[in-house]
Amino acid sequence: MRTLLALAALATLTACGGGGESDSRRDRESSRSERDRDNDSEAREGDRGSREDRGRREADPELEDELRAEVRQFRETLPAREGVLTITDVDLDGTEIIYTGRVDADFNSSSIAEFRRVVSRDLCTGETGEVIRRGGAYTYDLRDSDGDDFETTVDSCD
Repeated sequence: MRTLLALAALATLTACGGGGESDSRRDRESSRSERDRDNDSEAREGDRGSREDRGRREADPELEDELRAEVRQFRETLPAREGVLTITDVDLDGTEIIYTGRVDADFNSSSIAEFRRVVSRDLCTGETGEVIRRGGAYTYDLRDSDGDDFETTVDSCD
């Protein structure tokens, strides 16, 4: 999938990180306590189930079939590694592609904000931007080297 290439640069941003050590430590502690509350598989499945509650946008009727074929093809390449990012699974929920993976770096508030900004900007161009405008979405469910989880979804392009 073309989005993995865009994510290589984003993963590098995450690896470089921003913010001070105390911010990073506080963010990791906050993330850990969040993870501890939601660490079982039922919670993870519940998170994915709650995506339906966000309300489905009108999607191009052919989009789900196109994405299903793309996801099937991408699964054959897993695990896919680019820089510090490794995608270990890809799933499709309607017209939402969900990438699961790990980043060989630590998340902090600055790197997460930068990740969200850049991934949103990059996905809203080219083929991925067209998929989003047709009603698709891209979700990244990532875990950093400390075991902290981070998720972001791009489902609109302004």
